[in-house]
Amino acid sequence: MTDMLYHYCSLDTLIKILDSNSIWMTELTQANDHLEGKLASQGLIDLVIKQTIEVSSTTRQETAESIKSTCDNFESAIRGFATCFSEAPDKLSQWRGYANDGKGISIGFDKERLRSLLERNRAQLIEAIYDPAEQERVITEYNTHLPESTLGYLSLDTTRVPERKQQQDTAKLSLASSLMTYNYQFKQEGFSEEQEWRVFSKIAINSPHRKTPINFFAKDDRIIPYQTLGLGGSDCHPITEIYIGPKCLTDAKVITALLIKYGIKGVEVKSSTISYR
Repeated sequence: MTDMLYHYCSLDTLIKILDSNSIWMTELTQANDHLEGKLASQGLIDLVIKQTIEVSSTTRQETAESIKSTCDNFESAIRGFATCFSEAPDKLSQWRGYANDGKGISIGFDKERLRSLLERNRAQLIEAIYDPAEQERVITEYNTHLPESTLGYLSLDTTRVPERKQQQDTAKLSLASSLMTYNYQFKQEGFSEEQEWRVFSKIAINSPHRKTPINFFAKDDRIIPYQTLGLGGSDCHPITEIYIGPKCLTDAKVITALLIKYGIKGVEVKSSTISYR
């Protein structure tokens, strides 16, 4: 397993990262995968229906609809935010898709230094799971550890048993919150070459009690929410490598000088070995 993770970006984004000493976690419903945030909850629905085949089709459908509505309602208030990384430092598809068609750079982050920053910011580092069989295994294990009452509470008619409303709300919150992490960890198999990891956080987008602000930027036809994550002091900075893109004309010495300007020293600057022009 690699000790480094790489964030592909344009030169302009590199300067913004250094200037603010932070990275942006953007809201994940704006991602380029239309199945983003859906695979784990659908996997649980499929599993529950399969395991309860002996009960009536109406009951199975009610359980499936309860899981879906619980997750949808949770995500209307709590959104997943992330910054994306790759295990691959010098990959053509990444250069073309995320680094200005190879004119940008990939920033190498020390994984453990990055992880230590997250502990103070209520974020987590998660590795994407692409293999459908592994996704099924994870959801099956998750389901075995669910309290037996959880799924029962989801479809409970609390107008008839109002004293159970609090237990139902607790069950819904627990299920939806834990499933959200898996939803944004599971990726369709066709994206597997990206070898993706994510700095991931759950954020109450409209809460008046949120301690850190939500910011916004415009991109083409949409406004995208984001939150910043500080990168800490220069004495133990997480940026330890830079790869210069195959179509980038910036000299390694210039990149080094730029890093030193922001107090980041000892960074190894390399050039892509890909002959993409």
